Amino acid sequence: MPKGWRKRPLTTRPKQLGDYEIGYGRPPKATQWKKGQSGNRCGRAKGARSFDSIMHKTLTRPVKIREGGKIRTVSFLEAMVLKFAEDAMKGDPKAAAFLLSRYDPEAIRHGEIRRGTKDTKNMSAEELSALYQRMMRSTSA
Repeated sequence: MPKGWRKRPLTTRPKQLGDYEIGYGRPPKATQWKKGQSGNRCGRAKGARSFDSIMHKTLTRPVKIREGGKIRTVSFLEAMVLKFAEDAMKGDPKAAAFLLSRYDPEAIRHGEIRRGTKDTKNMSAEELSALYQRMMRSTSA
């Protein structure tokens, strides 16, 4: 503790102000919020963005990628998916499992957008291969 600081003696009973006890969780009446008074007068600052709006802005911003010698502009999210697909084609099993767990051809056929529900973490290599073959057949049909 800095020099000159003294420990305040602990009191065993709360101080009293008239008929109202002041203590832990019971501040003096003069410092309590008045009826109709807000604890946040100014509210959220203008320009302050929520996490969801920051994520949306980040994932939808355009980025330039090179495909086959040509430069193309896609969303950041699409570029991420393309990178996962590229890694999966190079043999990365985690990238392949990630993509396969989120792919749902039935949802695409019906125009729905939803996260895949397949649990590929516990699948063997044969099961993943069979799932991949089924999905490739369903997209060509």
